[in-house]
Amino acid sequence: MKPTVQAYLAYLRNNNGDLNQQRAELTKTKKELAKLELDERKGDLHRTEDIEQALSTMLMNFRTKIMSMPAKLAKTLAGMSDNAEIYDLLKKETDEALDELSDYDTAFAVQQEGADDGRTDEEPE
Repeated sequence: MKPTVQAYLAYLRNNNGDLNQQRAELTKTKKELAKLELDERKGDLHRTEDIEQALSTMLMNFRTKIMSMPAKLAKTLAGMSDNAEIYDLLKKETDEALDELSDYDTAFAVQQEGADDGRTDEEPE
């Protein structure tokens, strides 16, 4: 009977160690999750879906500007003969279109204002 008792005690010790390790891992995971949630609320971290939506919005706005340039400029450019004026007008319109790509803060703000994905500030545990 002595070896059986010793084996049982060893079993209890090993399982207790596993339980303590699991608790430590759970505590660590909860801490990491709380940090991520805090970073997201502070705006230091963005969800992948939010980034994809903001980038999509930016690129669609950029595409629209680029695609509208020929129709917008054709008549004006047809009447111009000075290369410097043509260059200045094309540069101005190109820079305006490129500004769409540099204004990611606005894209995030517009995306976040329009988002209604049902997320709440408090998640059930």
